[in-house]
Amino acid sequence: EGLFREVLNRVQGFRKQLDLEYTGRIRLTLQGEESLLAAVRPRVDELARETLAVEVGLGETPREGAQVSETRVEGEVLTLGLSMAPDAG
Repeated sequence: EGLFREVLNRVQGFRKQLDLEYTGRIRLTLQGEESLLAAVRPRVDELARETLAVEVGLGETPREGAQVSETRVEGEVLTLGLSMAPDAG
């Protein structure tokens, strides 16, 4: 629970840092230690819902053109890749 919340916090902070619209849909990739990915894996749908991600790639390289941020969660490196998703409507 704690690791998941920390990852969620980092993603939301990155969205804010990029000054994305509150309702803006994103594509998200996460790369990092297996312990971090394992904390997210069973709750990936919740992460997507909370961050407005139309897709979440765990252990995947950020998409070409994505904004990338490297951060630490409990001492472990986590790389976030975030790109805007095309408008759904």
